[in-house]
Amino acid sequence: MRVAVLSDVHGNAAALGPVLADIRSWGFDLLVSAGDVAAFGPQPEASLDMLEEAGALFVRGNNDRYLSTQGHQGSPGRDEADTAERAASLQWCRDRLGPARIASMSTWPVRLEINGVEIVHASPGDDEAGVWPEMTEEELCGYVSGVMVCGHTHLPFVKTLRCGIVANAGSVGWNLDGDTRASWAALQNGPGGWQAQIRRVPYDIQQALAQLRMHNPPWSAAVEHYISTATWRSPSGQGAYRRPSPASQRSGQ
Repeated sequence: MRVAVLSDVHGNAAALGPVLADIRSWGFDLLVSAGDVAAFGPQPEASLDMLEEAGALFVRGNNDRYLSTQGHQGSPGRDEADTAERAASLQWCRDRLGPARIASMSTWPVRLEINGVEIVHASPGDDEAGVWPEMTEEELCGYVSGVMVCGHTHLPFVKTLRCGIVANAGSVGWNLDGDTRASWAALQNGPGGWQAQIRRVPYDIQQALAQLRMHNPPWSAAVEHYISTATWRSPSGQGAYRRPSPASQRSGQ
């Protein structure tokens, strides 16, 4: 069985097209989007429609939740002006998506389990507390059992642990590891069990930036930086992303 997991498209349809082409060339039985499909990028509706047309299953991310519930209280590490601009961008995205797409988004589950593979947006039980490549095996095994695939942090990696496998699919829209290529996670189940790898996909960044400048959503300067450089805007940028707390580990709290 082959399962393709992508995450964090963030309305970057220019990147999503080549990623879907790579997934189709790899060959898949199931395609899963692990959240944050539409928010902040220039083509939210096209991105969601492309995934639906490809037959994707959906897991709800934190930004999908903000869009469907009109709730976003900001994050530690972000100043008030940045938070206000992000909120304006979410409203712009809601207007572009329209009521029918928003209603569909509100029905997405927070996790999927497929033949022993758990797929979440950030971490089990918490759509905002991310899984990071520098986390120790002890930390990861506190809430990973078997195979878990996630996104959220925009940092793709695979780790094989004593307790199983954790794969962060990274981001289609923009990664934050200095590599401007999109990424997704390819999982294959064979006689030896599940194996996972990260695939990187180049795409036309100038096309993505042209779409961004043409549509000009709020918070577009930040998005342009991320797409162009695949780096944090400031050393404190990671402060907006929480790590899993002990209360969220495997308990689902």
